[in-house]
Amino acid sequence: MPMTPALALFVREWRVARRIGGGASVGVVFFLILVAVMPFALGPDLNLLARLGPAILWIAALLATLLGLDRLFQADHEDGSLDIVINGSLPLELAVLVKCAAHWTASAAPLIVASPLFGLMLAMTPLPLALVAATLAAGTPVYRPEREAEENPEGALDALGLKPGMNVADVGAGVGYMSLRMVRRITPGGKVWANDLQPRMLEMLRANAAQGGFSVGGGGNIETVLGTETDPKLPRNTMDLVLLVDVYHEFSHPREMVRGIRESLKADGRLVLLEYRKEDPKVPIRIEHKMTVEEVKAELEADGFRMSQVIETLPRQHILILTKAAAAGAAAGSKR
Repeated sequence: MPMTPALALFVREWRVARRIGGGASVGVVFFLILVAVMPFALGPDLNLLARLGPAILWIAALLATLLGLDRLFQADHEDGSLDIVINGSLPLELAVLVKCAAHWTASAAPLIVASPLFGLMLAMTPLPLALVAATLAAGTPVYRPEREAEENPEGALDALGLKPGMNVADVGAGVGYMSLRMVRRITPGGKVWANDLQPRMLEMLRANAAQGGFSVGGGGNIETVLGTETDPKLPRNTMDLVLLVDVYHEFSHPREMVRGIRESLKADGRLVLLEYRKEDPKVPIRIEHKMTVEEVKAELEADGFRMSQVIETLPRQHILILTKAAAAGAAAGSKR
């Protein structure tokens, strides 16, 4: 069966990419060398290696991918086939896209496959390994390796007292940075509703959950929810806890979102905000992405919540725990 022009061009470019040094073997070996020398450069601190591991893998993969990039059109120019590509039956834009796809298949795809194995050399744990592989495939580092040190997510979740059987929601879940940590703490019997505005983020979250061994949807441990700017789309009277990590200050319609979150909480449910400390000028975050305790208290108490607890154990963020005003009043009355 004859190949289409696009497929024929792809096969040709893939073979050329492998032959001229931008293929799997050279790229993977270069990738391995870069990763292997890092423990010697950084020292024997496994925690430091694990924290910097995602950044190291990303930089090494990027440099390895660039090995053959300068020759993407060079060989065509030297042997005259570039004129054939330009004047051929394929639109020029499609021809360029096919050439890029062939280069990616020959050089980048093997690096994505190899990255989890090489990550083990940097003392990385399964979740960061899965996230790095997913973000390499997506072509964008949506996972920030420095986030572990900045936010201490496990310490934040320790402070919240999550238990098996709880129903919790992660609003603004992204690729599942907090959701996948939460699900380990509320199973068996519990469930995480992971909410986001971007379908692509939820697709990546589902892929990360599957790699972590979690079931998504149906009777699974995680339910992904595509929300809107005015409605988190969470089920009513269901949540023991709703978590917002550096999200509340980004709401374009905070009152509507808070109303939806309030309706999703059980009578004794908790709303938890993690926000960078605006009171501390040493926190290196732009001022519009920080909040003070008083700002959160004033805004959310106007929408039917009461500040229940402020925890200051994280390096840069407040942990702000709020409850429904009626529940807070009832709890106060029971103590009298």
